[in-house]
Amino acid sequence: MLDRSEVGKRGYLDRDFRLVHLKDSLAQKIDYHYHEFDKLVIFLGGKVTYVVEGVTYFLKPWDIVLIQHNLIHRPIIDPAEPYERVVVWLGREWLENRSDPGEALDTCFSITQERGFHLLRFAPQRRLWYMDHIQRMEEALREEDFGAARMADTLCQQLLIAVNRDILLDRTAQDQVDSYRIDPKIEEILRYIAAHLTEDLTVEALANRVYLSRYYLMHRFKEVRGGFVLQSLPFDVRKSTMALFMAEVLYRLVREYDEPNQALFDFVWNCVGALDSMDEGVANFHLWFLANLSRFLGFCPGNDYSADDWFDIREGLYTKTRPQHVSFMTQECTRILRDMMECDVRCLAEIGLNRTQRVEFLNAVLVYFGYHLDAISAVQSVRILREVF
Repeated sequence: MLDRSEVGKRGYLDRDFRLVHLKDSLAQKIDYHYHEFDKLVIFLGGKVTYVVEGVTYFLKPWDIVLIQHNLIHRPIIDPAEPYERVVVWLGREWLENRSDPGEALDTCFSITQERGFHLLRFAPQRRLWYMDHIQRMEEALREEDFGAARMADTLCQQLLIAVNRDILLDRTAQDQVDSYRIDPKIEEILRYIAAHLTEDLTVEALANRVYLSRYYLMHRFKEVRGGFVLQSLPFDVRKSTMALFMAEVLYRLVREYDEPNQALFDFVWNCVGALDSMDEGVANFHLWFLANLSRFLGFCPGNDYSADDWFDIREGLYTKTRPQHVSFMTQECTRILRDMMECDVRCLAEIGLNRTQRVEFLNAVLVYFGYHLDAISAVQSVRILREVF
């Protein structure tokens, strides 16, 4: 079930508005969530991408992300650099009470939601005003002098007026193609969830809505992002070896493609993320990668497997009888091929193979690829895989 308990609510606002200035460098993963209040995130520094309603924004200093109540969102934080930001939480009742007829202070949130674009980015000279104003707000909120609370309230209203004016003047980065990326399927799903938060929503129903498989939807929903921070791949010799092999295979086999292949890109992207997060089953990863790569190169098995089948490499088919030529996989390698193609990458550890079986299957898959693509013979990192795994 996918409901509000899974796309959780975070934060509790017990006042009209709140401003916090945060700077931290701890590695942290923040899941998708929503709030019952509106929020401004003023990005000051670090390496952060922000996902709002299926759109991933690549933030630059002094970008402002506008997040309306009930919108599903999350930041993706690279711990290599301190993440500094000012966050302003805005109570909905306060926004309504401070608004004038025809000039609602939450207009900026409504507009960004209608446009499907939640990023405000302005020229350097405009940043100076925001820098000064944020500093004045912080000072007012710390003061205890006469009228300090009224001053802070007024300054917060002025901040919202400025944001509204900039949004109405269309000072966004929507025309800068390097500032964001949209996954249309995830965007549609998130919009639907946000509009039906009080309902029980099954993964199957959501998958059917956007014509995706259940597994693919779950995988995409989990992985949607503008980028991810590699946590282990650069530092783990086994994983680095796998990544080197993947890179060389792709360089040799797909560099001559004339047209972009989004499906292949998504497969490789998800492979890198899966390898980086993998704790067990790493020794089988290259075998799984090659077996499933065949789907995108146009020569995966053309029929269903049955127990004790052989795999005819020339025909690309499972067969009950041993082929009369030499281009085939043994029954054991054929079973492993079936297992690799049907296995979720997160469950690779469940395929128990010893070193001999891995080498034999790798050799068989290379013959399979070689029958279709001569370039596979030029992949040099295969030798390292045979030695390491």
